[in-house]
Amino acid sequence: MLIYIFSGVIECYGLSVDWISNHVYWTDSGKRTVEIANYDGSGRRLLVSSGLEKPRGIVVDPIFKYVFWADQGTRKIERSALDGTERRVLVPDGLQWTNQLAISYATRRLYWSESGVHTLHYGHITSSNRRELTYLSGSDVFGMAVFDQVLFYSDWYTNSVYMVDMITGDQETIASHLSRPTSIVIYHPTDLKKDNLCAEDTCSDVCVPVPRSYHCTCHPGSKLAADGKNCILSE
Repeated sequence: MLIYIFSGVIECYGLSVDWISNHVYWTDSGKRTVEIANYDGSGRRLLVSSGLEKPRGIVVDPIFKYVFWADQGTRKIERSALDGTERRVLVPDGLQWTNQLAISYATRRLYWSESGVHTLHYGHITSSNRRELTYLSGSDVFGMAVFDQVLFYSDWYTNSVYMVDMITGDQETIASHLSRPTSIVIYHPTDLKKDNLCAEDTCSDVCVPVPRSYHCTCHPGSKLAADGKNCILSE
């Protein structure tokens, strides 16, 4: 059964999940926004609505409480806390046509693909320094995901999905004869439902975790009261 959760989305090319706090984040190039909502579509609000041109790839880091997105218009990669605060440019230049992002939680590395020049790069989630995965040069990486030291990616030219050992560079095909494979998601039975700072929150509306704490937020048309927990109607 198909269930529609979000409406009013114009052009979404990136979506990521905070599986700890049960939030969905997505980019909308048509509206030039980054948005957030609960799994069921409730609690929806704008996370970022200024300074964007063509936001595309996005990835959430629920462990360290950050969200990253790439903008093909400004040619930058930015980062903010999960509630949209602490926004900063992580990679300010040298980008061409950044398509998708992925994170290795084991190494705290951010990976991104450059579909215009067919390269894949990575850097630490707190640094603008970057390196290229040279053994993937020439690959048209569209969707990708990282688990430990293994990278999975889809390639539109070959219509296949590949698995790469990022230590040795060894690569193997795990699915072929597909039709323009796009996003990839990894499911692993490891219990990742931990460190949920919103598990016992007292927010009247929506709770969003941030590094070392959490923030209460409100639906459009309301604002946070002086107590920082309850929402009241905006004047």
